[in-house]
Amino acid sequence: FLPREMSVPEGRKGKAMCGVLEGHAADVSHVKWNPTYRLWITGSEDRSVRLWSAQCVQVGKICPPGDTAVYGLAIDARGFILVAMMDRAMRVYDPRPARDPCATRKYDPEVMQQHFGHSDAVRCILHVPEKQQYLTASWDRTVRVWRDYQPPAGWMPFNGEDERAVGDGEGEERAPATDGLVPATDEMEEAEVVARELDEFVPYAVLH
Repeated sequence: FLPREMSVPEGRKGKAMCGVLEGHAADVSHVKWNPTYRLWITGSEDRSVRLWSAQCVQVGKICPPGDTAVYGLAIDARGFILVAMMDRAMRVYDPRPARDPCATRKYDPEVMQQHFGHSDAVRCILHVPEKQQYLTASWDRTVRVWRDYQPPAGWMPFNGEDERAVGDGEGEERAPATDGLVPATDEMEEAEVVARELDEFVPYAVLH
């Protein structure tokens, strides 16, 4: 190890570590920030995708079918989680609140859409909101274009800080929740802006 005085490049200040995302049972291969839900999303060779709060607490988990490592991971413009496994499919997950009020995790993601067609593993995923499309690149030497997932009218992202969900601490008083769908304005202002922009979205075909 370098001596403490040599561990930071000259002319720069070191930054203190602010957290550790710890819980995967194998190598972590992907990490993404979900600005809509203010969550870290990680994919691993332990065959799972995990959701973490900004405070580095695990709040949800996805175990896609396929029984293989996560090969592709992306976040679309609405905050949906796009996951690819070795089964050559790409799936769209909606982070949703746990239905059981006694659940130990706040989120219970649900698959909303599946895309099949590649003949080999998908390694890269991209969302193009202007065209309402997903692009997937695969080891089968093709890039495929898919229509993206369109949530129902009136959809709003679930607020991960909704007090109805289980908190990180124990014995805390919880304020009553509303409908579990509208983000709290004091902590999820960014999510509201995103949702408002989506409501005003003009399709690419109209613009051009």
